[in-house]
Amino acid sequence: MGGFAWYEFTPTLGPQEESLRKATRALLVTLEDIREGHAESPTVLLGFSQGALMALVASTARLPNVKGVAALSGYLPKDDLLPGPLASLRGFPVFQTHARNDFMLPFVFAEGARDRLIKAGADLTWIEHESGHTIPLDAMDRLGTWLERVANLAP
Repeated sequence: MGGFAWYEFTPTLGPQEESLRKATRALLVTLEDIREGHAESPTVLLGFSQGALMALVASTARLPNVKGVAALSGYLPKDDLLPGPLASLRGFPVFQTHARNDFMLPFVFAEGARDRLIKAGADLTWIEHESGHTIPLDAMDRLGTWLERVANLAP
């Protein structure tokens, strides 16, 4: 599709599994390296589109310094592609936004992720909008408020 991609993707099928597994391993190694260099700094994972999926996936590993995750126009792949169980997100702050008219990632994918996160007990902030595959300004404002709240939860 042009540009950077975390993994190979087919719009109707989602991520190519081995490609996603490889990207997840690389991201978790990077996050561990960051943690080693900044052990006292809390981290919030934030991503858009494929980055949102990667942020959600990585959050299930529950790295000690990761205090929340923001998924903007993304969703969750199936459970066997996650490094940890969704139940590990019980009480974990998650910010998720998606457009009902997203032309890249179907809204039903995001709804499924939302429902799975709620069932897992995540502390979910959910925003749906009509702005296509973008992030509208009101969602950015709410994200700022959410980030302030999550930062205040950090020890």
